[in-house]
Amino acid sequence: MRLASAALAFWAAFLLFLIQPAAGKRLLASYGGAPAVWTSVLVFFQVAVVAGYALAIPLGRMRRPLLAGLATALIAGTGWIAHQGSPLAESPASRSWPVMEIALELSLQLGCAVVAIATTSTLLQEWLARRGGDPSWLYAASNAGSLAGLAAYPALVEPLLAIRQQGEWWQCAVGAWVVLMPALAWGAPALRETAPPASTKAPGGTQVAEWMLLGAVPCFFLMAATRHLVTDVAPVPLLGLSPLAIYLVAYILAFASPGWRVPEAAGPLAGLALALMASMGATDSRVGGAWIVVLLHLTGYLFALWSALSGQSSSRPAPSGLPAFYLATAVGGALGGMAQAALAPVVFRFVGDWDYPLGLAALMLAGPRGWRWPTGRDALVALGVGACAATLAALCPFAPGPARELAALGLPLASAYALAGRTAAWGPCLAAIFIASGIASKASTQVEYLERGFFGTTRVARESSPAGPVLKIYHGTTVHGIAAASQVDTDGRALPLAYYHPRGPAGATLGRLFPEGAPAARVAVVGLGAGSLAWYGRKEDEWDFYEIDPVMIRVAAESGLFSYLADCRARWAVIAGDGRDRLRNHAGGSYDLIVIDAFSSDSIPSHLLTVEAIDLYRRLLAPGGAILLHVSNRYLDLGPVAAAGGMATGLSAWEWADLAPETDGINFGRLPSEWVALSQAENWKPGRRGGWSRMRPPETVRPWTDDHSSVLSAWRTRQED
Repeated sequence: MRLASAALAFWAAFLLFLIQPAAGKRLLASYGGAPAVWTSVLVFFQVAVVAGYALAIPLGRMRRPLLAGLATALIAGTGWIAHQGSPLAESPASRSWPVMEIALELSLQLGCAVVAIATTSTLLQEWLARRGGDPSWLYAASNAGSLAGLAAYPALVEPLLAIRQQGEWWQCAVGAWVVLMPALAWGAPALRETAPPASTKAPGGTQVAEWMLLGAVPCFFLMAATRHLVTDVAPVPLLGLSPLAIYLVAYILAFASPGWRVPEAAGPLAGLALALMASMGATDSRVGGAWIVVLLHLTGYLFALWSALSGQSSSRPAPSGLPAFYLATAVGGALGGMAQAALAPVVFRFVGDWDYPLGLAALMLAGPRGWRWPTGRDALVALGVGACAATLAALCPFAPGPARELAALGLPLASAYALAGRTAAWGPCLAAIFIASGIASKASTQVEYLERGFFGTTRVARESSPAGPVLKIYHGTTVHGIAAASQVDTDGRALPLAYYHPRGPAGATLGRLFPEGAPAARVAVVGLGAGSLAWYGRKEDEWDFYEIDPVMIRVAAESGLFSYLADCRARWAVIAGDGRDRLRNHAGGSYDLIVIDAFSSDSIPSHLLTVEAIDLYRRLLAPGGAILLHVSNRYLDLGPVAAAGGMATGLSAWEWADLAPETDGINFGRLPSEWVALSQAENWKPGRRGGWSRMRPPETVRPWTDDHSSVLSAWRTRQED
């Protein structure tokens, strides 16, 4: 029964991790790319798993395992039948706040099956415990299944199967589980066949609280570390899956065998290494060899999480108490995840990504021996170390940069580690150092604006350049706009720079499409940035900007730092929300030009690039109109995908790769960019001049659709510098 139980636990976890991304993708086309969509999916599955663990407790107490197995099969079968109904997100609905809407839809379509499957590991451990021995090794098999499902979706399922096919295959897989679960339960011993447990005393409130804490802190850190990795270290698509994979590997190591215990010093050392890398700004833009830096981060995550989860493993009770243990840690994990997803953006709104160092500090309190509460002495040590860090940050003579951060943070970190070491003071020292130095150094930095929202942290920095000071707007490490006081037109308006330079693809094309004296034009821009494109609007034109991130709207339109919108000659409006979703509200022939500028290195809103989306843009074009797509990306070659999608709707495709522009003189501030134009006309006039060339993607390039898209299919074989 051990081998069969391990296989079924693996299969159940595999199914749960396979359906999560598929469910999220099915919702994108109707609900848009708002973070509420993915957050709602995450919260739904966390709550459903908690419900499954809770359901497993009364089912596990049933005298006859077969009845429990049949009950779970009946629940899953009900969900399987419900899944045969209308597909998810078949028709659009109100989207002002779709969290409850999505949660209800997922509950009706997947709730029963997910809750039933989530009972598997707990029930199997209960049945194995009746034969004697500690069955917690089964948790490692379950996490191995989760890891396999996590890897299988982007590598195999997404590239090979359309979304509808994914749903059909998952239904078949659930059907297999419905048969196997009662079959395995039939061979499990009845409760009366074993002696009563040595101790049936329910765990106390303090013990349950500690279990919840040991579940919450690693999950909170996991999400904060994922955010840090893909925004501040290397904004690479799919890299965000790596920390979750590391988390699952750490779980497997912590629960697999007592002989695989992590060295007690590994967790604190990993914390020191991660803190030093964060303090020095170890990112792909500052440190050579981005993948080496990523590997160092992932190694640090592994040992820090392994140490913390070993504490969770060492605190587990006797087999009779395992169901309550898993329920408590699952509740804690759900609370930790929801705190990071929903509370952290509010709590740290104007200070940035403090949740990462604070989560790391909390993780240091969860060692192999369990949770360690700091004492009053530990708090005093942390206050002293924090005061030293604040003093160094305020008085440091170095200019802003890695050297300054190393002096202001590296020395206190090394000193605190030497002083606190493996004691409970190490975690509070980490928190005190980052908070104190962050507050003290804020006045000396050139950050003009900083705000965090659900889409990430947006900051505006004042930096020096050969032409004088410039303002740059960053989202993570990606530049979204540049303005310079020395770069103005004859009317004193700030010239658009970066990817929107007048001599670049976008600027040159807009100038040719709408020269002075030409008829009035209506333009739609999906993706606001700093509002740079507004400079090209003429007084007779109408421009609509669609922006999903309210923080970006505040920076471009309300902060006073960028004047592109304020100085725009055209009549303009900023429409908040997902661009594709909002464009549905317009009649055909509404626009002469539609600009799609919503792609970045780490976040690819694929629903804006599907055949259905491009067909929507095409229907909105006036006769002779065109679609302009900004497809610059260091890791993905989106140009052929966009061209294939356009050609599938009857449009001609053109490309302009401005990859090595001059950056001095009249080209100051011009950044490399890559654009694709889709036109209704075979002889598109702007395509005759500049760097435009006719584009015919290889036949092997498959256009993305709402039913099928794969990021891996667009991966560049050679990354841009």
